[in-house]
Amino acid sequence: MKAYNELLNAELTARGAAIVGFGGDGTICGKCIEICPYTRRYLENSESTD
Repeated sequence: MKAYNELLNAELTARGAAIVGFGGDGTICGKCIEICPYTRRYLENSESTD
C-alpha cells in the first residue's frame, strides 16, 4: 500500500506542477520512455555520434 501511496503522491505532484507551469495536467512519469528499447537504442546511438 505504501508504494501505491507514493505513486499517487508523485502523480499529484506532477499534475500540480504541470498545471502551474503549463496550464494543463497532461503528465507522464517517463518510466516507459526510459525502458523502451527503441528509445534506449536511439539514445545510445546519438551519444556515440556526438
